[in-house]
Amino acid sequence: MQKLLWLMGTLSFTLGLAILVHGQESLLPVLQALRQEYPSENLTHAQLGEYLNRVAWIGRADGWGLHRKDSGTRCPQPRGVTVGCDILVHGSSWSVYDVLLGSEEQAEPAWNWKGPINNPANFVPPTAPDMPEPPPPDPPAPPAPPPGTPVDLAPILTAIADLRGLMRQDLDRSEQTFQDLRAIVLAVDARVKAHDENPSWIRRYWNDLLMVIGPTLGTWVTCRQTEGC
Repeated sequence: MQKLLWLMGTLSFTLGLAILVHGQESLLPVLQALRQEYPSENLTHAQLGEYLNRVAWIGRADGWGLHRKDSGTRCPQPRGVTVGCDILVHGSSWSVYDVLLGSEEQAEPAWNWKGPINNPANFVPPTAPDMPEPPPPDPPAPPAPPPGTPVDLAPILTAIADLRGLMRQDLDRSEQTFQDLRAIVLAVDARVKAHDENPSWIRRYWNDLLMVIGPTLGTWVTCRQTEGC
């Protein structure tokens, strides 16, 4: 019974650890982006320590850090602590990842889970680097449409035809309005011309009156001016 409980506990721990491990977001794109800022091979220990610290600093919000190492091959971290030259540690799950292949030579970025940390006290938080953080990688380009996919132009051609019809209707209405205004102007002009040729009876009476009294009034004015009357 005790053996069964021990097996169940071990299975639960292993399953939980696997869920945590697979739920972690890979920092491989960050490793690849920053790797381009260093020599193509034979990085110094100081460069490796700086490089891994920058990667962990970018992932600090998710709990990433480095692995303390006090003996053997190790690299200086900017805090003054010596760390593994190819290791990153996830502080929430205590998972250890080997992130560089051939750290002493080409230092190629990788992402390989090595297992749980041997001692949580060996977790080293990253420190703020002197260099600015690189911009995030460009998002992937949208997939291109399959070759040979026909484009349906019928809706566009229909919309163009509808627009031409509306423009034709507007032009027809404008032409009709112009013709109506022209007819009104011609009618008014004809009435004005007829009025000038055939004045009203008041105007004719006034003209006749002027013809009668005009000479008499003129003689009287001349007489008064010369005192001959």
